[in-house]
Amino acid sequence: KESQRLGAGAVNMWRKVLEDFTFSDGTFVPKGNLIAVANFAMHHDEENYSDALSFDGFRFSKMREKELEGYSKHQMVTLSDEYIVFGYGKHACPGRFFAVNELKALFVHTLLNYDVAFMDDGPRPAHCWFNLSVAPDPWVSRYFSSGFLETIEKKRKG
Repeated sequence: KESQRLGAGAVNMWRKVLEDFTFSDGTFVPKGNLIAVANFAMHHDEENYSDALSFDGFRFSKMREKELEGYSKHQMVTLSDEYIVFGYGKHACPGRFFAVNELKALFVHTLLNYDVAFMDDGPRPAHCWFNLSVAPDPWVSRYFSSGFLETIEKKRKG
């Protein structure tokens, strides 16, 4: 969830305005315009997350520990107005449960079967922006090994 918080792109929850609308502060949005929520700003705001610009893999785990037993708004699939990667309200992503389970399965498979590292043992690559989307720099060299080639090389050498 923390990786998703830091790398979710600039905006989310796009909506087309179906009729002229004026917000309570006087902001006018004409019919036909597209609007969206600035989730990058929300997810990097110190008022919402302490040390918001830093990665803390246990951030949401710590938040869950502080809550009462049972319901937690800090689960990966739980909707809240503070974490909107999967949308919010009646138009929230219905596939979020499937998507999160697939991500967990992929993550576990990768951890159990591969050695993964950056070629230069460096830190996480800087963000690479394309339009309103963000991802780690795709040109950074990565090392993935299943151990298979190393096993063959050891047998061959003797």
